[in-house]
Amino acid sequence: MLRFKGPRLPLKKGSYRTYAAANRYIDLKVCQLNALDYLCAACVFAWYCISQWNHVTDAVTESERQVWDTVQMYLQGRFYLNTLCPGVPEIFAVMMRAGSLTFSKHCVLLISSGTLAALYLSLRRCSIPTVICGLCSLSLAQIPFFQEESVRLSPDALFWFSLVCTVLFWRSYRATDKLRYLFPLSLSLALGMNTKKLGFVTCLWIVCCSLLDTWRIIGDVTVSTWLIVKIVLIKFLFVIVWPLQLTLLVHYYQLLNFRVDSPEQSRYMSSDFQAYLRGTSGRFQHPDGLLHYGDTVTLRHLETLGGYLTSYDVPLKSGSGDQLVTLSALEDDPLTHWTLETKRNEGDGTVVKVMDHLRLRHVVTGRLLRSSEAKPAVSEQEYHKEVSCNANANYSGNMDELWRFDVKGVRIDEQVPVSSAKVALINVGRGCTILGHAINMPDWAFNDQEVVCLEFPTERYTYFELRVINAVSSDALVEEPVSGINPMRLMWEWIMRGYKYSYTMENPTGADTDTSATTVDSWPFYNVRGTRPMAPYVWYASTTGVILFSLWIVYQCMHWNPWSYTHDSAAITEPLSSVVLWDCGSEFALGWFLHFRTFSQWPSKAPPPIQCYIPSVMMGLLLISVIVGRSW
Repeated sequence: MLRFKGPRLPLKKGSYRTYAAANRYIDLKVCQLNALDYLCAACVFAWYCISQWNHVTDAVTESERQVWDTVQMYLQGRFYLNTLCPGVPEIFAVMMRAGSLTFSKHCVLLISSGTLAALYLSLRRCSIPTVICGLCSLSLAQIPFFQEESVRLSPDALFWFSLVCTVLFWRSYRATDKLRYLFPLSLSLALGMNTKKLGFVTCLWIVCCSLLDTWRIIGDVTVSTWLIVKIVLIKFLFVIVWPLQLTLLVHYYQLLNFRVDSPEQSRYMSSDFQAYLRGTSGRFQHPDGLLHYGDTVTLRHLETLGGYLTSYDVPLKSGSGDQLVTLSALEDDPLTHWTLETKRNEGDGTVVKVMDHLRLRHVVTGRLLRSSEAKPAVSEQEYHKEVSCNANANYSGNMDELWRFDVKGVRIDEQVPVSSAKVALINVGRGCTILGHAINMPDWAFNDQEVVCLEFPTERYTYFELRVINAVSSDALVEEPVSGINPMRLMWEWIMRGYKYSYTMENPTGADTDTSATTVDSWPFYNVRGTRPMAPYVWYASTTGVILFSLWIVYQCMHWNPWSYTHDSAAITEPLSSVVLWDCGSEFALGWFLHFRTFSQWPSKAPPPIQCYIPSVMMGLLLISVIVGRSW
């Protein structure tokens, strides 16, 4: 295994074992930066800027389209819905206001150059030789994905910069024990969380590193308990509290910037969010606030995007062959309108009660909503029952067309309120409940979401929101007032619906996917192709670093004796290289694992883009550099 040479770290004698001082790096004056280090980092910065300056174009490429459109909507104060974190349009909007599109791309290039310079300084904080630090920075610049994103309007470039700055400031704190480095560390963490959701994983990584560092401090018996408590509280403030507060502040500012409604995207939001954007609730009810037979209503599924219960005059391609019923995003469309009838097919204006037997008649086609034993068109599970409308508009219905409203928080036989009612639709004949499960149907069904009926469904996926569109009774409908709006709840909804919008609309679960695309598990051994012949070797080097460190850990565990003790004061030393390798290597290996493991739970069939692995590549390059540098 590794043979460590060079200076040795003196250990102190405890009652039962030896231990290292908490300020071990300061006493030996290692992992410190000097003027030459900053000069070399500036050279790396200048080299990459000059080499890539002419690669910046003044056109918006297809990969930049989403960012460009989002920035334009942000500048106009319009509502948007996608997976971009709010810090991305806010940062690029500042660049756009200061200059042109080309100016903004040059700013991204400067940020990417700063990533390479910060990577160099991070390794110097690990006491790695200058030559290896420079090779590591230049190696990252050989990866084609890094080069491409560095000359685009790329959220990835912003996140990579925040990640490397996080490493730099954390290693600076570890090398000097100066708390002043925790403030820029908190800013770096906040920048990461506001540019990519992966920034929360980076924050988790720093929290884990802080716990390991606290354990190191506790191991020094000369450190007082009060000092340990003070350090823990300061870390908690700068590593968790401040970054999260800054992240919430940026999200809240984005919420305030939504001054203009975008109906094509706000239709996917809840009624409360729509009321916030439009200034009116858009919900109507009778003066008594209750639901009546004969009312025309819409039923919107609460857990899926859009989610309006819709029927088309299109027969199902399988199963019963009845009229198609889906969950669509058609807001205020007659295809989403249903009339409430009693079980005798009457709409006499009486009040609907919980668990009453009733029928739902589609306004456009005049057919009744039903459930049958046929398998749904897409899922085709044995325990799923089909939901459709009967094929004959003159059919008065039987038990399969009878439904009951189960209203959350309202007892049986009580009157159904309209405002804030969460309704589950239970079929009387089949004993099943309508459920939406975010599976998209084929083109013949307009790529809407499938709706099925289950006997034992998950409760949260069964609830619909009622909205009255028209009334049979003579009394006029009145608009519900806009109730108190909770900004925290709106921010959370905007974040989560942005994810659902991306995975459901942009990457539909039921759509065909490219089976040849690179899977997440194969990322560490991905064959990088590009104009730079060294790119594959750089990629594999990062994976090699993880493998070598894992083997070293196994070797150390096999030879570990926690009860060894020596009375020879001259022998109580440990190779400094071994200490640095453990301190830095364990942190970088953990960072590689967390940033890689996150994508193994990717919800869509289409794998995430390979650029998502670049943070782990950075961690792997840092790790292999530490291994080679400390074995130099």
